[in-house]
Amino acid sequence: MDRVPVQPKSYPTNLLQKDWTKRAIYERCGQAFVDKVHDMEVKDDDVWIVTLPKCGTTWMQELLWLVMNDFDFEAARNEHLEVRTPFLEFDFLIHKDLNRALAPVQALKSPRLIKSHMPLPLLPQQLWTKKPKLIYVYRNPKDYIVSRYYHVRSIGFGMSTTLEQFVLETLDEDADVPSEDFEHVAEFYELRNEPWIFYTSFERMKTNLRQVIEDICKFLNKTITEQQMEQMLKHLSFEEMKKNPN
Repeated sequence: MDRVPVQPKSYPTNLLQKDWTKRAIYERCGQAFVDKVHDMEVKDDDVWIVTLPKCGTTWMQELLWLVMNDFDFEAARNEHLEVRTPFLEFDFLIHKDLNRALAPVQALKSPRLIKSHMPLPLLPQQLWTKKPKLIYVYRNPKDYIVSRYYHVRSIGFGMSTTLEQFVLETLDEDADVPSEDFEHVAEFYELRNEPWIFYTSFERMKTNLRQVIEDICKFLNKTITEQQMEQMLKHLSFEEMKKNPN
């Protein structure tokens, strides 16, 4: 499904002072879904994970869920990650039913962990005012573009474009959607020093996962023992994540 131009009801002007009228915004779910998300209730103890696709979202989701749920590895192995921490846009993308679009998120018990790929101005308005904890994961744009290319090919879109062509199209200054991706990253980068936002990267997780876990625990006011840390490092290793069906 291609992304289409949408217009949010309001913008986070209390966070960033910019001319939002010049911000081209696109979303696969369309205007009605954007309006519904804008008005949704945000709880004070929510934790949000926001990324572009293919930037370590699943990796960080699993990390966050375990930290928030007292390192319950057994529960994590027995229930699918997308049930434990729903992808905000996914249900509507699959079922196209606006009435049930936010049901997976609304069914969660607090504290909720919610995943989204939506940009800052399309996230719920209450997110800007209540300011619950939010984790943003950035990835080197070269790796992001290559990973996105192979992901699109792998899910059967029948894309015949070569990697070189895909990169050139992505970097085309006349292409609106790629510029939207870079705005997505830049806006959260500007907010990286806000106390309610934890801004990190795929590369940092890859090179120093222990430190990221420690920092996340501090950010969420959680404690972790050395035994739990060793379990986390093993559970979140590429080898273990790759063979984990949930």
